[in-house]
Amino acid sequence: NDAWQAALMAAGVVCVLAAEAAAVAVLRRTRGASYAADGPPLGRIRFFAIAAAVANAVFLMIVLLSGLGALAGAVCRQA
Repeated sequence: NDAWQAALMAAGVVCVLAAEAAAVAVLRRTRGASYAADGPPLGRIRFFAIAAAVANAVFLMIVLLSGLGALAGAVCRQA
């Protein structure tokens, strides 16, 4: 069971890191834009890229903490 949990956690981490890389790539491409000053297409893309980068960092912590907690807490189960 621990092997499955570790494998699924690793797959989740890879997915979140890929999403974070995509968000950072969009942030770099829209570096000169401002979501407050520029028009809807470019400014909106930059705004959502910032939100995605922050949310992906939070999701990465959730995946890591829940996965590592499930693996480390195997001895603390009810009999």
